[in-house]
Amino acid sequence: MFNRGRKRRLLNKEAQRIVAQMLREVNDDKYVDIKQELLEAYNYLVKEHADPEDIIKGLAKDLYSNAVKDQYTFSRPFEINLQRLTELVK
Repeated sequence: MFNRGRKRRLLNKEAQRIVAQMLREVNDDKYVDIKQELLEAYNYLVKEHADPEDIIKGLAKDLYSNAVKDQYTFSRPFEINLQRLTELVK
């Protein structure tokens, strides 16, 4: 049985890995806002200042709203990683 601290650390590490993959996917200049959101989330995850669930939920919400607002189209690997990220906190 996992204790809460260990589960949180595992969630944090998996989220870091997924966000890092997403950062590698976003290399176009038109995605500056998206890249900034990803960098901020990654830094919070690395420094472990907040609950990883809150960071993931906020990041997913921001990415989806930016995509709709600015009519971004993401690559398939980026979309898959975004879906995997949101599934971590379900």
